[in-house]
Amino acid sequence: SQELRFSGTTDRLNWLVGGNYEYDKTYDNLFYYFQHSTSTYVGTQSMTTVSNFSRQNVKTAAVFGNIEYEIIPRLTLQAGARYTDSRRSFTGCTRDEPGGGAAAVFELIQTFNPALPLVDIPEGSCITFYSDPARFIRPYLVPLQDNLNENNISWRVGANYKTGNGGLIYATVSKGYKAGSFPTTSASFDTQYLPVKQESLVAYEAGFKQPVAGRSLQFNGAFFYYDYRDKQLRGRILDVVFGPLDALVQIPKSRVWGLEGELSARPLDGLSLNVAATYLNSKIQQFVGFNSAGVLEDYAGQRFPYAPKWQVVADAQYDFPITSTLDAFAGASFTYNSATSASLGNIEHLRIKEYGLLDLRAGIKGPDDQWRIQLWGRNVTNSYYWTNALQTQDVYVRFTGRPATYGIMFSARF
Repeated sequence: SQELRFSGTTDRLNWLVGGNYEYDKTYDNLFYYFQHSTSTYVGTQSMTTVSNFSRQNVKTAAVFGNIEYEIIPRLTLQAGARYTDSRRSFTGCTRDEPGGGAAAVFELIQTFNPALPLVDIPEGSCITFYSDPARFIRPYLVPLQDNLNENNISWRVGANYKTGNGGLIYATVSKGYKAGSFPTTSASFDTQYLPVKQESLVAYEAGFKQPVAGRSLQFNGAFFYYDYRDKQLRGRILDVVFGPLDALVQIPKSRVWGLEGELSARPLDGLSLNVAATYLNSKIQQFVGFNSAGVLEDYAGQRFPYAPKWQVVADAQYDFPITSTLDAFAGASFTYNSATSASLGNIEHLRIKEYGLLDLRAGIKGPDDQWRIQLWGRNVTNSYYWTNALQTQDVYVRFTGRPATYGIMFSARF
């Protein structure tokens, strides 16, 4: 990547213009082991191993500019824009693995369409099928290739007002994009490798940062509203042979609004208290797609996956001298996440329950914090929780968090 910027400053005006270029190369290679799952068997044949790969090269170029102008003392207006051009190439397919049996299974599937001659699949070849009627369920044998070229203009406008006591009030409106891409997945048909296009977001935010009582108390707060178009989420498509399969899907219309608050206090010498909380309300406004059973479902009104309504982080620490050169400290932190889901839809096995974690720490430190020794405990209440869940073949899998863990740490600065 390379970026070039020009900027300047006057009494009231700050400006910046520039451009950048970036070239990215990615390569994914995944292996699937079916073993005793029902996906192993197709008629009289069975497969135990299959792989897929995805190679994507992306060239991105952009030009951008930003200005900040203080129209009256302490009130500053901001505006910026960016034009981005992205060109992405894709090469990939699902492949037979030697001894895995996939070639034999996909040769058998070809018999479902007796109107076309059978195609022998050499060991290690691509086995992804054509979906068009002229070559329906006949394998590519060589990797698929495709391109995705996109461009967009993102922008941002806002205003900041600095209060007389060191506070800040701000409001912004912005529009941004997330680039489209090709999926990395084990695809039986070429339609599973169709790219998702770029998603767009118009974001509204207003908030403040305010010190109180001679800066011994700091209170920050914000409200935000996100308006999405074509949001990219992990969902399902219906495969004519293997049923519902994972794929990137796009939600035509969805939104999120929320509140953030943060409070920092130093009520006593050596004592610092911090607490931050976020409330998130997400909603799919328009989307009809397949669920895990392969049935079309209207998801309007449902929440985003991985979007708990409440997230809270709190921390407290007390520092105190024990000698003329040594200080001691003791602290605790607490994190809380309310319940959410790891998937679109109300799938009970993919719910992530609420959990709270308590961590403790204590230690001593040298002058100017040049070194410290710390005893720590994480999840000291030994809460059982999981951070992710997924459905793979015939089973549901949960990824559990760490149990109670203790340790000692020494650190130094030079």
